Amino acid sequence: MVEEETICIPYRYPPEDSIDVNLEKYIVKKTLHPVFDSIIHSVETCPEFDSSRAGFTLIHEISKGYPLVTISIVKYTWCYNTARDNAIFFHKGYNFYYEGGFIDAFFEKTSEFVQFKGVDMDKYTSDFTLNTPGFYWRYILKKKRLQNIGYNNCNGWWSDEKYKGVY
Repeated sequence: MVEEETICIPYRYPPEDSIDVNLEKYIVKKTLHPVFDSIIHSVETCPEFDSSRAGFTLIHEISKGYPLVTISIVKYTWCYNTARDNAIFFHKGYNFYYEGGFIDAFFEKTSEFVQFKGVDMDKYTSDFTLNTPGFYWRYILKKKRLQNIGYNNCNGWWSDEKYKGVY
């Protein structure tokens, strides 16, 4: 379910900077549910912020030859700019904004789209203090499986030295 507040453009931009954004709706396959369940549990049990206003981004990119998947928290969905994303999926009541290449091993495309108001990317400047407390989970995609290579969240920080410099 998309919250009404999520549809508003980020608060500090004038209406003339807004654009309509149509994000394709994806369905997450069951093989990925344990990863998202674990991340959601970590966020919901973190005393540092109110998870009821949070969302997530999933970025799939190639970094130094490795297929890298980064999932990070969006602390306040009401100030997040959807114009940089190309899809959305939902899991356990949370919005996951998807950016990057499609991973068919984990997601199915639908013929549905969700419309948002966003900010023209030529006028948008990122505000990390509003969009994230620095929580992320990083994975390498290997043989249609995600291998965790690092995280930073309420439970601490960890990075696999083997992949130092990949991100």
